[in-house]
Amino acid sequence: LWNFFMTLAGITLLTAALSVPLKYSGIVGAVILLVYHYTLEGMGVADWIISAPRVDFFSQNREGILSCFGYFALYLFGQQAGSFLMVTRSRRGWWMATVALVGMGLTSGGLATFLRLFLDMHPSRRMVNLPYALYTLSANCVVLAAFLVVDLLADGVAPNALLDSVATKR
Repeated sequence: LWNFFMTLAGITLLTAALSVPLKYSGIVGAVILLVYHYTLEGMGVADWIISAPRVDFFSQNREGILSCFGYFALYLFGQQAGSFLMVTRSRRGWWMATVALVGMGLTSGGLATFLRLFLDMHPSRRMVNLPYALYTLSANCVVLAAFLVVDLLADGVAPNALLDSVATKR
């Protein structure tokens, strides 16, 4: 019964209910993700998600309902990453935003790899756990940074529509 559109609606409801200021979105996202991960692993909710019987609406849709918290944390991280792009307008500023995105991507990817290799935490899209969220954040930041590098290196070759539209917030 549950599908990803319902998850998106859940994220929209969480966004409206919590109304996190942009400058705190990364910190709030990290807190939500850590509390959610503790709930999954420390309180045994992950085992319940995997093996409990499906007897009512909540238990039949538990992966989708509970994964809203992980996806909401990813949404907040995305807002934080996007804020790097909204405040800079000079060429040097764009390069600094690119460096910030690469740093965010490498940090989250390195942490996810550490969790996987040394703490044996497997990423799970089904639950959107901490390693999965960190790998997703890492991939998105690095790809966005790569697009920015290509756009910055191609400056003068073609109109810079991406940077111009972001800089004017259209």
